[in-house]
Amino acid sequence: MLKSYVSFNLADIGLFQALKEYEDYPCLKLIYDVACQFTINKDKRWANHPVLKTLLETVKNCECCVNKLHGKGHVDTCKYLYCIDIMENVGSTHGERIESGWSRENGAARITCEMTAGN
Repeated sequence: MLKSYVSFNLADIGLFQALKEYEDYPCLKLIYDVACQFTINKDKRWANHPVLKTLLETVKNCECCVNKLHGKGHVDTCKYLYCIDIMENVGSTHGERIESGWSRENGAARITCEMTAGN
């Protein structure tokens, strides 16, 4: 009989993979477009999953914040709780660096879209 788990999402799996190398760090900042939604039941999801729970203490030590450009579209409560501007120890980062090159790469999408395994 399968044990029922609190559902987890692909962001949990991606974070798990990223955190494996940083499990001994006392405080990590997790900058995510929808950090406010991700943190709902985060500890419960990780505690009830057989693999994710191995890094439960590490994910509990993560302080979540919303990056600057995405934070503008959130409700006021999210802006105050997850605002990267008022987080300690983040410097002057905006949290959007990884996305800054995507606009240049979009031009290649038309050329490479038919090169996928599905085509």
